[in-house]
Amino acid sequence: MEDSEAYSTSKTTIQRRIALDFDELQQVVKKFEACRVVDDFDREFIFDDWKREHSDHEDIRAKLSDLAKWELAINRITGQDAKGLVLVQGRKLAARLSQRVKEEQGRMKEYLLDLAELKAKEIQTGLQEIK
Repeated sequence: MEDSEAYSTSKTTIQRRIALDFDELQQVVKKFEACRVVDDFDREFIFDDWKREHSDHEDIRAKLSDLAKWELAINRITGQDAKGLVLVQGRKLAARLSQRVKEEQGRMKEYLLDLAELKAKEIQTGLQEIK
């Protein structure tokens, strides 16, 4: 059977289509690659450790900016993409990373608010000392 021309032609056609499917899905994979830094962040970032080392509003602004950029990258991951026999699902990954980014955005905003309240108290104390 493998010696037949029809088999050989069919086999070549199928292999070519599968290769083309993978080539087209490579664009989907690039969306996932863009989220690798977010996935690393999800696995490694510990807010309390970061907080101990960063109290400057510029550090907080930079981290909030990163989180906003990552949120956009995560939103580019669609529920699923299919091409031929290959199915790529990103729904669970996107949901997990999106939830983590939102949690950390909330923590950063709370931390910034806490720092602002501390600064306001310092200013009030300074003003009272001037009186």
